[in-house]
Order: sequence, then C-alpha cells, then structure tokens
Amino acid sequence: CFLSINIFRSNGYLGTNKELLRQLGDAETGYLYTEIFTIFLPASIVFAPFISEFIRKRGFFSAFLLTTLLAMAWNICALIPVLPVQVVSFATFTTFRAILYSVHFTYMAHSLGSRTSSSAHGIACLVAGCLNFCIWPLVAIMEAHNDGGLAPLYWAFLALCFPLLLLVMKLRQQLRKFPESDCRPSPNNINSPSASTATNHEHLPFEREDACIKTAKSQDTEKVNRALERAKNPKPEKKPLPLLARFWTCLSCENM
Repeated sequence: CFLSINIFRSNGYLGTNKELLRQLGDAETGYLYTEIFTIFLPASIVFAPFISEFIRKRGFFSAFLLTTLLAMAWNICALIPVLPVQVVSFATFTTFRAILYSVHFTYMAHSLGSRTSSSAHGIACLVAGCLNFCIWPLVAIMEAHNDGGLAPLYWAFLALCFPLLLLVMKLRQQLRKFPESDCRPSPNNINSPSASTATNHEHLPFEREDACIKTAKSQDTEKVNRALERAKNPKPEKKPLPLLARFWTCLSCENM
C-alpha cells in the first residue's frame, strides 16, 4: 500500500510537471525549468551510499518517515505558484524517489525473505499500475472544470500522505514490539551476540569464505596423509583359494 500510493503520486507528478511549469510561465524562459527537472531525475544516484548508511544506522522507521516527509515537501512546493520554488520541488522529488525504492526493497527483503518479497512487490506494482490509469481521467477533469489548473489534483496528492503517515506510525509500534525485525540492532541488546553480528554483517561473507577455505585445506591434507600411509604400509593382497578349496567351502555353506 505504501509503495502503490507513492508510485501513483510520483507518476502523477511526472506526467503533469511539464504542464504545471507551463502554467507558471516556463514557456517564457524557453522551458528552462523543464530541462532542469529532466537533469535532476538521474542525479539521485549520488545519494545511494548515503541512503544505505542512513537505513543501516537509523532503521526502517526513520527511513520510512523521511520518505513520507520528502513526499509531502515536493508536493507542497509544487502547490506554490512561484517558478523558482519549483527547483526545491525538483530536488526533494528526486531524493524522495531514490529513498522510496531503496527503503521499500530493503524492508521487503529483510522482513519477508526472497520468495515472499517478490510476490508482495509484484502485487504492490500491480495495484500501482491500476491506479496509474486514473491519472489521465483526473487531468481531463481538471481541464474541463478547473480551467486546466492542477492545484486540486496536487491537493489530493498531498492528502494521500496522511494515511501513509499512519502506516509509518503503525510500523513504529511493530518495530518496538519486535525490535529484531528492524535492520539495526536494538539499543537494549546492543552488546548481545546477535546485535554484534548484525552490526558487523558486512564482514560475515569474508569470514565464511575463510572458514570454508580452511576446512577445504584441512580435508585435502587428511586425504594426502591417508594416501601416504597406504603407500608406506600397503595391505597384503589376498590370494585366491584353490578350486578344490572353493568347492569344499560351497558345500559346507549348503550343509549349514
């Protein structure tokens, strides 16, 4: 639900941003602000390492809360009918999209696992795709009854943020009840073995690899030693019994 609503709001802004800027006078600047918005979109990649560190240190609640606040920020800036203010909207929108997908995928994989998270994400995207079909009729309604003004549509987008805040508060209660579900160690159990393991999770792959290498080397050493022992002390070969002895052995077995 959180992802579906935010994708709907995000795509609604992407689809109507050029018209919004035109109404604010971007045509007089040669659509300079439209080009600035286009440049801002891929620039969110620079925030990737900071987002990862923020999620790891602050946990899911702070990350989802920041996502919702950024969603409200770009929406409020878009409602201000001043063209230079839209640059702030571009920056917050770009950051919002970057942290939204990062937090969502991390949370789903951490909480549901690889199998269930993929199914849950598919359902969320399916719902978001169905909601996207509502964007064009909403814009048509704005053009027919509001002289093309997009303010009512953006107010509706902003109103959708409040249910998302309730979901974030619900998540906070859930994480307080089950702190092990968070991606950061619980403050109460920071010295516990599980917490130290979670804190140093980035070293685990290398430690496991070293352990596997040591185990393989020890097994190879044992095999070589056994082969050398067999070479030094070969077992005496058993000579086959004569034909008469074998015949007598078979008769003894039948009599028994």
